Amino acid sequence: MKSRDVKNNGLAKGNPDITGSSVLSPSIIVWVLHWTSALMVLFLLTTSLTSGLGITRRLFPGLWMDWHLSVGILLLVVTVVRLKFSLSRKLLSPMRLSIAQRIKGILILMVLVVGISGLTIFQKPPFGRSGMLFGSFPMPTLIRLDHSVHYVIIDLHIILSCVIAGLLIWHIKACLLYT
Repeated sequence: MKSRDVKNNGLAKGNPDITGSSVLSPSIIVWVLHWTSALMVLFLLTTSLTSGLGITRRLFPGLWMDWHLSVGILLLVVTVVRLKFSLSRKLLSPMRLSIAQRIKGILILMVLVVGISGLTIFQKPPFGRSGMLFGSFPMPTLIRLDHSVHYVIIDLHIILSCVIAGLLIWHIKACLLYT
């Protein structure tokens, strides 16, 4: 039987030690950010693309849009934190990354682009009202779009969301096959 490391009570570096300090290890932070992002992406895709492609109907369009906006902005914030956290760690050359890591990088980039396009769509659209964040706060207007530009950005948002759905399937497959 091996003796345990007394200093860190046999626990992995970065985890709570014998003194009770609770420092989160980078792997826990990465895990939480990854699965938080994954759940939000799944929510947005299942509630949006299914109705956007005519598979299901939206029961309460105004309320649905407010929640879509709110979760989308939350996903954008989490993605920026993930990106900042990832960039603060040692970077590998793209040629040394696994297929799953490359797909993950493309997914993160696409989520950023879709999030920014969604944010742009809700900047006081040329018709209707601004969205409400979490049902309580009106979406601040930073820019005002022309009708034609607004519709182009909506189309871009939908097309890139479909690309994310495809990349997500590819990402899951690559993780299962190459991990």
